Amino acid sequence: MKYAYWNGTAWTIQIVDSTGDVGSYTSLALDSNDNPHISYYDLTNHNLKYAKWNGETWAIETVAIGGGAYNSLALDSNDNPRISYSSYNLKYAEATSSGWNISTVDITYTLWTSLALYSADNPHISYVTPYPSDLKYAWIG
Repeated sequence: MKYAYWNGTAWTIQIVDSTGDVGSYTSLALDSNDNPHISYYDLTNHNLKYAKWNGETWAIETVAIGGGAYNSLALDSNDNPRISYSSYNLKYAEATSSGWNISTVDITYTLWTSLALYSADNPHISYVTPYPSDLKYAWIG
């Protein structure tokens, strides 16, 4: 998986992660210092991964094992990552000082997710369930 940005005169391309077949279902957010954060799916291991640029290198971690497709990333008011994703059902991951707090939002089979944080950093998620084909909306808070 690569990250590209315009440096003012040309495109700069960085390799973020090259371990296995990674980079599907990417979602990008910039923090308050314009550093990129990326959530993405590791197809080789079927995991949700998260990468963040710290100004010198990419810090990469596995967020969830056995799911992570159709993910959507948002940063809260303190630049902490929050991710909605499909693990057959709708999941929500929130970074904490002790790791990732993961909860199930909807137990139905879920595809595309889109996450936005509103007042008090409360998550709002739109998503699709294919059987029956419905657009759904969930919020936490």
